[in-house]
Amino acid sequence: MKTSLWSDTLHLLWGYRSKIKNICIYGIFWFWNALFLLMTIFILIPAELIPQFYAVMEDDFPLEFFTMGCALILTVVVYTITGMLRSFRSEPDKLFVLFYGIEVPLVLLFVLRLFLVREVTAGTGHILLLIFSGIICYVVLFQGKQWAEQSLPSSLKLVCAFCIGIIGFGFGLFFLFHAIPIGAALVHYFFSFNWVQDILWIFNRNRFATIFTHGLMALFGICSATLFLIFPIAFITLYTMKSGQIFRSTWFEMRKSVWFLIIVGLVLLNIFLAYHFDKQPQVTAFQLLENTPQTDQERLALLDQAPVIRAGLVNAYLSPYRYLSPIKDSNHIQYMYGDVFNLEKGASHFVQGLFNLLVKPFLYQGDRFRTAQEVARAQYEAFFDVALQRAEQSTLKHALESTWNRDQALAGLLNIEDRAVYLAEQQIDLKEFGSWATIEIQETYLNRTYDQQEIFYSFSLPDCAVLTGIWLGETPDRESRFRFTVASRGAAQKVYKREVRRRQDPALLEQVGPRQFRLRVFPIPANQYKPKKQGVMYLWLTYATLRSRNGTWPLPRLLEKRNIYWDSDSEREYLPYSHEREAWLPRFLPARTHLKQQASFKVKVTDHAGIRFEPKIGNYAATTMPEQRLAILIDRSRSMEQVRTSLHRAVQQIKQIDWIKPHFFLSGYDFDFLADPEKIEFDHLLNFGSYTVMDMLEQMLAEIDLKNYDAVLVLTDLGSYELAKDHRSSLPMDIPLWLVHLNRQLPAAYPDYLLETIQMTSGGVATSLPEFSQQQNLRLLKKEDPARVAVSPQFIISVCHETSQDFPERAQTGLTAIAARYLVQHYIEKNQMEILSNREQVHAIAQNYAIVSPYSSMIVLVNERQQQELAKAEQEADRFERTIESGNESLTAPSNPFGVSAVPEPEEWVLIIVVSFFLFYSVITRRKSTLIM
Repeated sequence: MKTSLWSDTLHLLWGYRSKIKNICIYGIFWFWNALFLLMTIFILIPAELIPQFYAVMEDDFPLEFFTMGCALILTVVVYTITGMLRSFRSEPDKLFVLFYGIEVPLVLLFVLRLFLVREVTAGTGHILLLIFSGIICYVVLFQGKQWAEQSLPSSLKLVCAFCIGIIGFGFGLFFLFHAIPIGAALVHYFFSFNWVQDILWIFNRNRFATIFTHGLMALFGICSATLFLIFPIAFITLYTMKSGQIFRSTWFEMRKSVWFLIIVGLVLLNIFLAYHFDKQPQVTAFQLLENTPQTDQERLALLDQAPVIRAGLVNAYLSPYRYLSPIKDSNHIQYMYGDVFNLEKGASHFVQGLFNLLVKPFLYQGDRFRTAQEVARAQYEAFFDVALQRAEQSTLKHALESTWNRDQALAGLLNIEDRAVYLAEQQIDLKEFGSWATIEIQETYLNRTYDQQEIFYSFSLPDCAVLTGIWLGETPDRESRFRFTVASRGAAQKVYKREVRRRQDPALLEQVGPRQFRLRVFPIPANQYKPKKQGVMYLWLTYATLRSRNGTWPLPRLLEKRNIYWDSDSEREYLPYSHEREAWLPRFLPARTHLKQQASFKVKVTDHAGIRFEPKIGNYAATTMPEQRLAILIDRSRSMEQVRTSLHRAVQQIKQIDWIKPHFFLSGYDFDFLADPEKIEFDHLLNFGSYTVMDMLEQMLAEIDLKNYDAVLVLTDLGSYELAKDHRSSLPMDIPLWLVHLNRQLPAAYPDYLLETIQMTSGGVATSLPEFSQQQNLRLLKKEDPARVAVSPQFIISVCHETSQDFPERAQTGLTAIAARYLVQHYIEKNQMEILSNREQVHAIAQNYAIVSPYSSMIVLVNERQQQELAKAEQEADRFERTIESGNESLTAPSNPFGVSAVPEPEEWVLIIVVSFFLFYSVITRRKSTLIM
């Protein structure tokens, strides 16, 4: 009886098989498209497209991704409307082909490009072009079948058939590798009924969305997963059948020899391209750099291969952004088949090997991503003598814009040319007090992005100036602004970094060279999308200065900026917009009053020490310079190639200065003494490798005795502060150390141990030989009187040790700050600054007079918790130890979709797919809330 009932039921269903098939086709097409359009209307458009549109308008989001997202939605809309046409409503088979042969492949292609494929390489571009060409050919031959048969040449139809066939097999096989184990796991998962508990868990654990959106996402996820299982078979069948039909028709339309010639040509062309693009450049680069060159011939051979090495190291550094996984980490197919079907390790490994062969252009040939990046960055910087992120800024930015990853908060090397924060207004307030003045710079910043931003200024001031304050404000009201605190340099840096990670409001002002300073402000508030609101921040910076030689007032000179820009609409009181990008401020302000006669005066700084300012009479300089033996160290790092001509000119100038008795030394890969500098062939001087100034000085100290010299002069370029190492000590030198930067510009910063070495040896820095000669002349004047600190354009400045009664009444604040700055300089030159008590002594002076010094920074904090954090950092033993600000951004690499670190259970493979839809919704919801905050 039961057998008869089953037989009758099956017979009845078989009789209605055509109607059941049609119902399934209509149901799949309309149900999935309706769910996608509902999700688009209620989730994607408000949470993604609208914020992205505003971000694209502000140049804060890649146009390519916005266009791709719109194309994805437009594809579904177009083919949903196409499905409404009578020809498709009445012919479900055509609707099936429309859905599985055109719409779903296009949707998957856009999804893969948006979320899986990153920056397109030549190899991946070849594959994507084949896939896209095959789908387009299928669209043309399906929707324009009659036109194609009548109008297209047979040879072109044969090419279309080849593209359709090859991507029908390859693209479909990619999904089939996943569909088989996931389909088996889905069946197992469904009949285990664990999905009921899992769905309830998802609903209970997520409080950020309504039941409607959860239900919509769940239905869409389940429906898409089901379609995903059917798609590979349907796609392979449709495309191979279509390709076979065209192959057969063109066989009879064309001469057999031409037919074979075209097919063989297409096959050989794709084999050649696949073989050519399979050679990833990092393999060659690592092989070339495997051994350290020992001779100049070997070094020259490597330099000849510099373009190949560069391409390879950059490719390795960007491997997470150009490839989906390293070959050795692509193991998810192996685990899926082994776990779901209980395959032996060898069998599952064989299946994984087949998959890796299929997707080889998308796999990185080398170490794991993190290791590859670290090795590539180290070798790039060692070979090219420049930070990789600085030298390859545009290449790296393009790679970052090819993913959904956003930049980090700190303004790093990648932000040097960014136009994120707009300088809307700049005011300069000058207050003159005879021979000295105080200057206040007020700036207003507008954030043009939907993310919090940090701005970065590196600038220089002359020796006669001292920074005296920095304030931040959310409004232009001075009463409500946040005031600075003077803190030890290491503690201030530590607290600043910590607060930036917390996205709290600090600002940090530091001295990072004899005349160089660094200013960082975070955060400039983000734009708000809803309600519409511009992110604004106000800053006040003050300093005191003596008059310059020509009687004007010096202003900061920009060395480097990050994230900040200005244009012709910026309101700047003293400097209308010019096309010079570095024109942050005018070079000086003209004096409003004419000072006829200078008077000498003393300023009390501590109870027993002060500073005496004596007017210079005439051209106060040494009339005859005694002969000095200088050890002149020539930098031979790779970056010196850019200043080869300037180096030649500097050597000639040295030989023309009669008081210099030069001894030339070549540093770098070899240390050489040049007995006859005339024999230097500057056109053939080999610049190779990466060496910091400290590396070269340590090399010199190991080779020669400096007791026979009066000073050390290093001829170098801007160097690479970012490549310096932390935790080094200043050098034990008893003679002055001078650096001459042949770029005619000061570097943005020096490591603290190099700065200490320069200052403790009474050395200095210059941007030309004439400037060095002039400064050395003034330094010799200091030796005439041990109390003498400096010779400024207007004054001879000396330390005076007297009782409190010998000093006049307390001077005005700006003048005492200048005096304190010179007393700090005097103590640094006379004491061993590695000793903690000496550092504390000069730091106490900086705190008492609220100035920035090499050991004291200014930090702006906005709440009590931050003050407590700073107080705690000030008690630590390393409060004066400042780390190198390399500027290298810790890029958040995309995840590895082909790597599995732990083996999921069979039903977990399905749960991963379902949960991924909820995670996607969570991400876009969180991003939306970030934009609205």
